[in-house]
Amino acid sequence: MLGKALRDSVLRSSALRATSVFPQFSMRAFASNAPLNEKEKGDERVFFTKNDEKALKDLMKKIQKQTAIVEPTKAEEERQKKKLSDIFNDHKLDTQKHQALFDALLEWKRHL
Repeated sequence: MLGKALRDSVLRSSALRATSVFPQFSMRAFASNAPLNEKEKGDERVFFTKNDEKALKDLMKKIQKQTAIVEPTKAEEERQKKKLSDIFNDHKLDTQKHQALFDALLEWKRHL
């Protein structure tokens, strides 16, 4: 008797959990279900085209800004080489002997 009551209780709670796992999806409410006419389709196309164009312009600005940050000017590059060369000299390292390390450090610095 107790086993049957326990089993029924577990089945009821499992059934409740199973139904609550799946959310209820509501349908989108449109003003009408009639298909869009040609003018409305054109207006919609223009609206989304303008939004896409604005998003692409913003993305291009962001990319150009990042490119400007990554690519140092010649003067900055020379200053970085001089500073790194001074560090090598302070630690008694020959830049010619350790050219691969020197170049790797400059490349690493560029991507910071």
